[in-house]
Amino acid sequence: MGCREILGEIAYAQGQYAEAEAHFRQELAIVRDLGNRERLSWSYARLGSAILAQDRLDEAVTLLSEALAIAEDCGDLRGIALAHRELGSLAQRQGALETARRHWRTAIGMAWRVQDRARLLVTLDALIGLAKLMAQAGDAERAVEVLTLVRGAARIDHYTETRAAQALAELESRLPKQRFAAAQARGQELELGAVVDAVLADERTAQGRPSKLL
Repeated sequence: MGCREILGEIAYAQGQYAEAEAHFRQELAIVRDLGNRERLSWSYARLGSAILAQDRLDEAVTLLSEALAIAEDCGDLRGIALAHRELGSLAQRQGALETARRHWRTAIGMAWRVQDRARLLVTLDALIGLAKLMAQAGDAERAVEVLTLVRGAARIDHYTETRAAQALAELESRLPKQRFAAAQARGQELELGAVVDAVLADERTAQGRPSKLL
């Protein structure tokens, strides 16, 4: 089971999504037999992410919704965070940007309550998504600030660091050189905890206007 998960994650990080799907399907079959509900939720979320990456949105939403339902039933914060992270990506692909924003804020809220490596990566990944939404909304400099913070914090994980770097490179071409450099400098001064606090404050007042950060 553990080998299939690791092989799937390696394939996913390399962009081999069909191969990742195959590994995650085999992992899911094993986990079903074991009867561990928390691991079952995680397996559904991983498989859903691989299928989402292949643009099979209807199948992905079924798997991710099942992952979320199981995790909520178990009260498993990791599973809830994983499902919301992927549902945010799904909503973004569907053009439902406010829904994506809500999913990513919720993912951060769940992940931040248990601050281990896995939850930190969920938090950073969701922040990348939120930063992209900021750029789409016209606040490219604020997006650069957040992505700079994420890139620094993601040095523990090459895949996440690379995603943040790629998003920064896209924004660099859209901003004058001096403004991009200034935004990066501001981002280097940010604290992850303060940014997360801003996200969570927005989630608590989701019907109001967003905060200065997110």
